[in-house]
Amino acid sequence: MATFEHITSLLKDVDLSSVPNKHALSIDYPALELLPEGCQLSLQPPANLPAREAPPLDSRRIGIDPATSASRVINLSVSNRPIPHAGVLDILVGLPEATKAMSCRPGDSKMLAVTFHDGELECEVLRIMLATKFVTEDRLREYTYEMTMEEWKESIGVFAQPWTLTLDELITRSSDLAYYHVRGNIAWEMSTEAAFAEEGRWVHLWGSKELRAKERADMTVEQVEWLLREVAN
Repeated sequence: MATFEHITSLLKDVDLSSVPNKHALSIDYPALELLPEGCQLSLQPPANLPAREAPPLDSRRIGIDPATSASRVINLSVSNRPIPHAGVLDILVGLPEATKAMSCRPGDSKMLAVTFHDGELECEVLRIMLATKFVTEDRLREYTYEMTMEEWKESIGVFAQPWTLTLDELITRSSDLAYYHVRGNIAWEMSTEAAFAEEGRWVHLWGSKELRAKERADMTVEQVEWLLREVAN
């Protein structure tokens, strides 16, 4: 996954003069580069594990292209209204205002997010970085926000914007697509072993605990032995 610096550098060079009447927002989670120094990544298990069947190792078996799950893109319709906080320093713009502004003008935005445990606050924290470029501006707007996970849960309904549902889907891994997205990001930024180890905390909680024969055929001996041990526990 590209770093935030790389993403913002790409946005600075984007020519949006021919962009149709929409604003494209891509969302990546978890973005490990956003972790504060000394903090550990904190992921909650996928939602409703007991009621769900474990997704196959190969996402293509259920019609999900690995390339599709690598990034989540939302195309927002725009109203061509004035940007409400034009001229205001980015640091003074709140998250609701920054994200609502995306629907004012055509453009392109990138959102990175990560959750971690804050030892001082003794709670889980969500950090979001957003980079936005509008067709009507040469400048790149950059924002950084933090909130506790409890605050995030309370804010989802308050924001009432499409991106909040998409980001929460990734955080909770409430769909198979979100599950593959998170697993792929961990494998890419850390290692495949790290992705398997993270799943080892809750793999036994899936509603369907048996390995399918068709899955065994595509797995290495080490992967089969690892999963069998976890399922047996």
